[in-house]
Amino acid sequence: MKYLLSIILLISSNVYANSKAWSDLLTDNSYNITTQMILEKNTTKIELPLGANLKLQEKISLSMIKVELLKFDVSEYCSDSNFTTDISLIDIKQANGKVVTVGADIAEDCLLEVYVETSDYYSISFFK
Repeated sequence: MKYLLSIILLISSNVYANSKAWSDLLTDNSYNITTQMILEKNTTKIELPLGANLKLQEKISLSMIKVELLKFDVSEYCSDSNFTTDISLIDIKQANGKVVTVGADIAEDCLLEVYVETSDYYSISFFK
């Protein structure tokens, strides 16, 4: 039992060790997502597969609402540059067991917009 617990802790620590905090992501760098994402509006959807490589285009601080906005290029997965989606909430489990929720949508020009509360900006993201 002790051996099994050690393996589980090792696997968990490796998952979190490979993940980056939102604050660590740099503009013009590319990152792989650690979860599959499906964003949709009505009957149309965009699927970002596990491991999709996305380039961070822009980081904007929306200080008046205490949110950090990160914009990623998803044109490889988007066939219509005018397609947009509603915001979906995505839960991200942290190493300490806490769950952080971020908002994500697809904006015009095939941009994935991720909204992170400023208080969660240093938490683990869904990128590695």
